[in-house]
Amino acid sequence: MTIDKNNDQKLSSREIRGAAKALLKLDKNHDKTLSQDGLRRRCCR
Repeated sequence: MTIDKNNDQKLSSREIRGAAKALLKLDKNHDKTLSQDGLRRRCCR
């Protein structure tokens, strides 16, 4: 999952608008929330 689509280390308004959709892809149990544990497992290996 990448929110910074062009990898310029900045978030454009378009990337910010798409952030919620990208983050919800991490919601594996479909409760529309993200736990720290779930984020840590996915993002910080």
